[in-house]
Amino acid sequence: MENINMVDERFELLSLVFRLAGNPNYVAKKTAYQRELSKTFAGYKEHPAVVCVRGFFNECGQAFHYAMHLAKEGGMFRLISTVSTQEASCAAQFPNEKALWNRDIANAFLPLLNNFYADTQFGVFFKAHAMFYEKATARFVRKLYRHVDLEWFRKYEDPALLRCFFNPSASYGNYGIPADGKACAAICMNGSLGTIVHEFCHPFANPIAEAWYAQDPAFKKLCDGSTGEKSIRAGYSTNGLTMACEYVTRAYTILYHVQHGHRLSPLLRAEKAIAFPYIEEVYAMIQP
Repeated sequence: MENINMVDERFELLSLVFRLAGNPNYVAKKTAYQRELSKTFAGYKEHPAVVCVRGFFNECGQAFHYAMHLAKEGGMFRLISTVSTQEASCAAQFPNEKALWNRDIANAFLPLLNNFYADTQFGVFFKAHAMFYEKATARFVRKLYRHVDLEWFRKYEDPALLRCFFNPSASYGNYGIPADGKACAAICMNGSLGTIVHEFCHPFANPIAEAWYAQDPAFKKLCDGSTGEKSIRAGYSTNGLTMACEYVTRAYTILYHVQHGHRLSPLLRAEKAIAFPYIEEVYAMIQP
């Protein structure tokens, strides 16, 4: 895997903006790279781009969601102009006016982000760390990514469309999102094989969950019934639709593990102990 770089400039740029804004996913300075980010860009905490996203901490993945809708042209970024049917089905996408990044907010933020990119000379910083990113990628692939059975996903999506990014800026938080026709997963420095599988399941599991939530009253009831105090304490959503997406994604993740030699019962118990008391019922719904 020599000279492979799974660190994405768009995602690192957004991660830096959210770090300076105080997002809890990025405030830690556990590694030399994270400390360097904080020190190098400390003077930009009040940049308009940073001020704009300050307080955007109500859900995970905001930086990744935005980054995956960017394309770089002539040293500046533009938003991808079209959104696929698959993307539109995902509850956290721009066309959804209830989402954090609706199209108006996304468009308003773009010039601020481009100014931040130019003002901080982040492109120069990113290029200067190419060797570090390549070494970090090599470790990530060796320890985790090469162990993912990408062919298993062929029943649900084209493995060639699966893309994984490594995010050395983050201390925690793993995200999955379909973008530009690709099923993307972002894994932070503390990710695991299970989180990669989980995030690769989200893009095809979310549309299934959303359809069931809209059409199946029994499924909707169990998802809504999982949004109580235990879910809040565990850091999960109080929104039934979001919990529906988590339920179905977790069910498919369990199916992956079972079909790779793991016992079902401990996997179900682990999910019940977190915040998903009806995982067994949802798992039964996805059986072939």
